Amino acid sequence: MDEISTIFSNRTVTDIACFLKEQIQLHLAELYGRKPDVIVAGRFHDEWARISEAGINDERSGGEILSMAALYELTVWLQSENIPYWCAGTAGSSFLLYLLGVTNVNPLPPHFRCPKCGKTEWLPEKMNGITIRDGFDACLIERRCPNDGTLMIPDGHDLPWLMLWGSGQMDQNLLTKLHLQEVNFELRTTATAVGKVRECIDHHWLHQFYKDADFEKMPHDDECMLRLPHITLNGHMNTENLNSGVCQRKHGAAVWKDYLQSGHWKNDMLRLHADYPEAYPNLHEILEVAPDRPTFSELVYMYGMNHSTGVWDKMSKNMILDQGYLFSQMPVFREDAFTYFLGKGCTDEEAWYNAMLVSRGKQFATYPKAWETDEDNWILQRFRDTRSLYLFPKAHVIEL
Repeated sequence: MDEISTIFSNRTVTDIACFLKEQIQLHLAELYGRKPDVIVAGRFHDEWARISEAGINDERSGGEILSMAALYELTVWLQSENIPYWCAGTAGSSFLLYLLGVTNVNPLPPHFRCPKCGKTEWLPEKMNGITIRDGFDACLIERRCPNDGTLMIPDGHDLPWLMLWGSGQMDQNLLTKLHLQEVNFELRTTATAVGKVRECIDHHWLHQFYKDADFEKMPHDDECMLRLPHITLNGHMNTENLNSGVCQRKHGAAVWKDYLQSGHWKNDMLRLHADYPEAYPNLHEILEVAPDRPTFSELVYMYGMNHSTGVWDKMSKNMILDQGYLFSQMPVFREDAFTYFLGKGCTDEEAWYNAMLVSRGKQFATYPKAWETDEDNWILQRFRDTRSLYLFPKAHVIEL
């Protein structure tokens, strides 16, 4: 199975970084044109600067560059073998991983994109009577490109890259305090795929950069688990559970249009509640107040209210049922905490740090008294008073 580990064999960190950057820029041009919108280009440059700021000139340790390369190589092989997979956790927050074809999730803000010329149009908060909080919310809207008349594609889930890569100012004391490790990826696929990777792990090219102890076959613990440096392969998922991700990869927003309109979403939720009542304890109550035809973002937040803890309670139910709030206006994900603090004037680093604290039920840093009189002070109250809070990554739910 040498073909699993061939793309980056005998290359330096600098060579690997150049290869990845070329691939990313190639796919960026394919999707958004040779001169992409300034926001699109800025997202690429900011994220690339973050992951390449350390290690790219150090031939012994390339940090995130090496992790990204190994992940890319694995997914290229999985795709060539038609083996389904998906990336768990916050990997979907990365625009770079999306452009490399590793993830399904486009983390840019909601927008229309022309598949022919790459023209980008950013979506307003409301369009054709639809509240837009995610690009897929516009799947019912037909928009033609003003340049060539081509039907434009709605996309973009508005996920900040800091949720994956961190602020760039992380030190070991901070990571320890938050019970975090350096950036790690989890690739979920089939047991067969993990077994094939296991066969070639002893001569994987990553051995030239890491110690043998960083590779774990775990033969006596779990044959379906395998660890490469900063990457965990989980083979416990079956093909049926992974079909939705493969479908989304091929069809994007188009598949959600029929799914949401047909009512199949509700049948799937009821099935989950029946099959896994302990994992989805709130689904029955949520469905009582859910709209008959939710938008994509509403569906995501319904699932999020089951994955995150401490977010579905009497207050949430009252605000949705009696006060007219949307599910997607509730602080459900750690990305919501980051956006809240960023909107209060915090720097990227401060917003990220506070979001990580809140998402783990910890007290966040001090704040100005003026926040307590703001219109959205109820969000502050929830973040401040809820100690049982665990906020799930939004990228994980969308990727799945």
